[in-house]
Amino acid sequence: RVGPGDTQVLPPSEAAGGRTPPESSAEVPKTTTESKPTPAAPAAESEPEIQLLDEQGRPMSESRLKQLERQGRELDAALKQRYKTEKMPPMHVCDGEAMAKIEGDGLLKTDGISFSPEGIGPLRRGGEAIRVKPELIDKQIHFIKGDAKGWAVKYFKDGIKYLQDGKTVDLSKGSDNIPLECLERFNKETGKWVGFE
Repeated sequence: RVGPGDTQVLPPSEAAGGRTPPESSAEVPKTTTESKPTPAAPAAESEPEIQLLDEQGRPMSESRLKQLERQGRELDAALKQRYKTEKMPPMHVCDGEAMAKIEGDGLLKTDGISFSPEGIGPLRRGGEAIRVKPELIDKQIHFIKGDAKGWAVKYFKDGIKYLQDGKTVDLSKGSDNIPLECLERFNKETGKWVGFE
């Protein structure tokens, strides 16, 4: 009971003119103290393992890789001794097994980038080096210059063919296969280039 001078506190439903506030969730937002789980951070992706392949496309063992790197260092040292004051020519570097296959085929099948522009390039491994005979460059052999990773090469049996402008080499007329008579191999013992016999 409320006496004179007392203050009466009305419930919200009566203070709002006798209306009860709607209980629809659309009108009265519900709050919760329940914490949402924090999404887990994505797992760091591991670097894919790079599998090195040999000249025949087979996976290379670590011991084989070390052997080829050692042969490459020996070849590099012999080439630097030979070319103390000269620029090294573009060359194809391979291992002994690949060299035997090249000799057996009678061809160097280049199929894309295959010559390092100067000495042993970063992707070349092995102790054998092949170069184009200097007198055939720009006559029967055309180098397609790329970056430091290597150059492609085309062989023209009857001489390099040009497009109508007379300057641009018509690559469609060339072959990726270079016969051995156009090539020489490097002899590490003598420091000389010799023809394929």
